[in-house]
Amino acid sequence: MNKPRFLHKRLCRCFLFFVLTALLASPVFFAFPSRANADHIDPVFEIKITDISKAQASRLTKSGVNVTNRNGTTIWAYVTEVQFQSILNQGFAAETVAGETRKDAELDSANYTDYPTYAEVASALSAFESSYPSISRVVDIGDSYEGRKLLFLKISDNVDVEEDEPEFKYISTMHGDEKIGTDLMLRLIDHMLSNYGTNADITRLIDGMEIWIMPLMNPDGYTANQRYNMQGIGYDLNRNFPDRIDDPANTLVNYTGDPRPIEVQRIMTWAFGQSSTLSANIHGGALVANYPYDSNSSGAYVYTACDDDDLFIELSLAYSTLNSPMYNGEFSQGITNGADWYTAYGGMQDWNYVWMGCMEITLEVSNYKKPPYSYMDGLWDDNRASLLAYMEWALRGVRGVVTDKETGLPITAAITAKSGSWESDFKVYTDPDVGDYHRILLPSDDPYTLTFSAAGYETKTVSGIMVQEGDAVRLDVEMDLKPCNFNCSNGPDLPDAVIALQVLAGLSPEIGNCTDARPLSGVQIGLEDALYILQQAAD
Repeated sequence: MNKPRFLHKRLCRCFLFFVLTALLASPVFFAFPSRANADHIDPVFEIKITDISKAQASRLTKSGVNVTNRNGTTIWAYVTEVQFQSILNQGFAAETVAGETRKDAELDSANYTDYPTYAEVASALSAFESSYPSISRVVDIGDSYEGRKLLFLKISDNVDVEEDEPEFKYISTMHGDEKIGTDLMLRLIDHMLSNYGTNADITRLIDGMEIWIMPLMNPDGYTANQRYNMQGIGYDLNRNFPDRIDDPANTLVNYTGDPRPIEVQRIMTWAFGQSSTLSANIHGGALVANYPYDSNSSGAYVYTACDDDDLFIELSLAYSTLNSPMYNGEFSQGITNGADWYTAYGGMQDWNYVWMGCMEITLEVSNYKKPPYSYMDGLWDDNRASLLAYMEWALRGVRGVVTDKETGLPITAAITAKSGSWESDFKVYTDPDVGDYHRILLPSDDPYTLTFSAAGYETKTVSGIMVQEGDAVRLDVEMDLKPCNFNCSNGPDLPDAVIALQVLAGLSPEIGNCTDARPLSGVQIGLEDALYILQQAAD
């Protein structure tokens, strides 16, 4: 006998329910060619699609198209030939993008004649160090795929000394065909070094923080005048960092087990040894300050706020407000939430915020990737004040040093903040060399509460912290070691519970002589110690 049709429908609905439940419970992975092993994918090229809706563009992203810009109903993307034909077959108005004009010889300034070559960038950084040896240092963090150096210039008043001060970084040109940022960074370095000691604002920045500037993250792509690096047929470096949605492991290999692009590995390895507070990565092709998140689980082009959304809006406005073309351009006030503009997975911005305890935005500083070089003087005028004003935010909020109460030595700790109904899961971390932390926060009439946690130490919470405009409020913290660390490991842990139970059984296990080997009573190991340890292990 045939079953009633309503029963078929019910079975189908049940089946769909279980399928959707399984999908929602699983990590979301999109098939991005820009994140695949570049040795095994087809070559890509840039296209422009017009008359495409936000929803349609979102579907292309989810299908694996590497969308790189969106302006109203026009998007730009990198695609393979197969993807391009598929887009055309769907009826979209798409065309390949020709290269942009690089230079207008008649309009070039007297001081600068063309975008600097990689060799000229490296030479300029070396010359800066030679001219200002007491406040600048070239730092080589490793080679690119083709063997070119990835170079930072570190700037600080005591450039070779670890101090209690925030670390700031600018990284430019991870897309090799976006040359503007490289030149801007060289101008910024020159401006800061040459005005140190005479300009009060610049002197305050150099004296008060550790500044890292990398003018060129993708020297191979820069030399070849292409977006991607030169590994295989190329990787998009700003799609290959860990991502909270589709690649949620902060490791040098991606979710497929393949090594990340070598330039991404260099940046990650360097960052693991730093404690950056604030940063920005610099691009060309649009005119906007972009803030987290860039990605979301649906892939839709919708506003996707992080816990510090209000703060990121202010950070972005700190830049755009002083840049008239950006502030008065196509984006309201010159800023945008990343995913509301278009979703991007594997970006450096979100990676810094989610894993590295560093607030980062993405700065698109020109609607053209490579405008005639004669435009650079004007672009420098547009961006100079913004670059310095954004940097200054690293000195705001709450700062201090976290130390061991007994020894006074610095502790590696994580710090979270909340105020009233607002609470952020974002963690900043102390610098293990000095123990200093720097948590940027908005001024507020409501007090903040900071929580400090560190392995082997009692969690400490400090309330009633008032943050005002200007310099960060000072809050130094001493932390107590957790008791019952009877084996003097990074405890208390389960082996310590075994020791406590052995003592209760009349045995004489070996007990360490470290400060935190003390029992809760301070006198004799008892049942309460075993229970305490088990609770700590459970937490």
